[in-house]
Amino acid sequence: MDSDKATVEDRVVIAYETMLSRAKSRRDKLPTIKDELSRSLMEWTAQSYEDAANALRIEMIGTDLHRRLREVKRG
Repeated sequence: MDSDKATVEDRVVIAYETMLSRAKSRRDKLPTIKDELSRSLMEWTAQSYEDAANALRIEMIGTDLHRRLREVKRG
């Protein structure tokens, strides 16, 4: 009976250690997930700024062309 009890206790200890190990593994992965999300957000933000800058350039070119066209029509 003592050997059965030891076996059950060993199994409980092994199960508990496995559970702790898995929890630690998941906890260790959290910073990488957080870093990945931060990097993705920064890339998305940078792309948004770049898109906005390109749109502004296009608008400025259009405004300049429109101004030149009016000057040509007048002159």
